[in-house]
Amino acid sequence: IRDRVSTQSTGLFIFSVFIVLNTKTQRIMPLYSALHHIFRHKWEEIALASWLKYPNPKRPDVLDYDIVDKTFDPETGVLKARRIVWIKGIFPDWMARLLGVQNNVCCFVEDSEVNIKEKKMVLKGKNVSFGNICQMEETCTYQPSQETNEWTSFTQEARVVAFPYGISSQIEKLSISRFEQNAVRGREIMEQTIEKVRHTFSH
Repeated sequence: IRDRVSTQSTGLFIFSVFIVLNTKTQRIMPLYSALHHIFRHKWEEIALASWLKYPNPKRPDVLDYDIVDKTFDPETGVLKARRIVWIKGIFPDWMARLLGVQNNVCCFVEDSEVNIKEKKMVLKGKNVSFGNICQMEETCTYQPSQETNEWTSFTQEARVVAFPYGISSQIEKLSISRFEQNAVRGREIMEQTIEKVRHTFSH
């Protein structure tokens, strides 16, 4: 009987450990979203306009966009740059109060790599502020469309993982929802900026 009880206790312990580990694993798996779009503009126009998108009244939450470092390798034709982005209101007011966030402004670091020879531009951003609450990563890739070199293929991906117990899934879903809403505005801003660039260089 003792052996049976011992075996049952051991089995219960192993099962409990499995549940705990599985729960923790599920909590740290990021929520993911990927969007695809075709700009009917050349890659060169897109690459230039991407540096001129902000500030823009369509995204008043983007407070500042500063280049803090850049390098260019003439042999490889690769331009690398780092930008600091300040965005306000990333949490709703009720969530900010619940989380104890007083200054609801988040700092993001964006690293970009523009390969002029291969005509590929990749932007990777992640949050620096509120890392104890959530980790947000976004990747944007621009390259000529496979249909025609006159167009540009754009892929925008986001990964979010949140940590506060009880509301982590809400934070993740809210972040992904905002990412998808802002992606629409971002494409509109890109179109607007391209027209502005064309107008500027045509005079």
